[in-house]
Amino acid sequence: ERAQVLEVAISYLRYLVIKKKQHSPENRKRSLALLSARSKIPLQNIFQPIEEPKVRDDEGHLTQRTSIYLGQQNENEFIDMHFRIAYHELMDLPGGFIKGGQIEMGSLILRAIEKENKHDTDNDRDLTLQVQKFSFINILSLGTRNYFQQPVSWRVNIGFDRFILEESDLFAHLDVAGGYSYDLNFGSMNTGQVYGLLETRLKTSGQFEENYQLSAGTQIGWLYQEQQWQVNAYASYFPSIAGEVFDYQDIALSLGSKLSTNLQLRLAANRQLISRHGQISNGDSLKVGINWYF
Repeated sequence: ERAQVLEVAISYLRYLVIKKKQHSPENRKRSLALLSARSKIPLQNIFQPIEEPKVRDDEGHLTQRTSIYLGQQNENEFIDMHFRIAYHELMDLPGGFIKGGQIEMGSLILRAIEKENKHDTDNDRDLTLQVQKFSFINILSLGTRNYFQQPVSWRVNIGFDRFILEESDLFAHLDVAGGYSYDLNFGSMNTGQVYGLLETRLKTSGQFEENYQLSAGTQIGWLYQEQQWQVNAYASYFPSIAGEVFDYQDIALSLGSKLSTNLQLRLAANRQLISRHGQISNGDSLKVGINWYF
């Protein structure tokens, strides 16, 4: 136990000197005294060996992904076809990947959605194929903070998207965010992590007044990543600060379950509210599907 205490004290002193820049004659004296005391104890391997991860880096899911989902947006049923070039997102199977890390490139969602034909007096419904979402790059880092490590969480997301409101057109967007994330672990039990982000979003499209909207707001959420189950739940609020004036709110829940190393079942639910000049519009989406990694 004495050797363990000395090892921890030496490591902490190095942390103060290197990370906190606490260079002083006193710290040099303490370091020499601690090293001298430790050298007099011949014991080696005084700590329990570090456990190997359950899944090594080379044993995680493959990085390309294709998916098919069935769902309903408001009153309209749809089929989503997903294609992604690379690499990994928060709700993917976590084994072999960095906790709270996400790098996605070239992610496309095509949606075949059944809509009511407003020009048909027989109220027939037409099947429409549209680009629902495309991400050039979507990077998110939710490194958790503690006494020794204090990373800043951040996000950059560039691409095209739609609201889940009726008749929403495709818009281009740039999202930039920063914030903090903390573990909720109690003892050896993994209960996930909470995160909060301050974010600015720029949207451009002909559907907006002045062809753009700039908003700034916050997102808070809870992320749970385990080998069998994955959960991400969050709520966000983004009031307008320039361009078209409307406030945007979003509540989302994603649930994933591992079927095999390269196969995942996923459920996603989302509700959006947009407030314009006192008028509130809302949209709901629910879908379930299979992700295949290859």
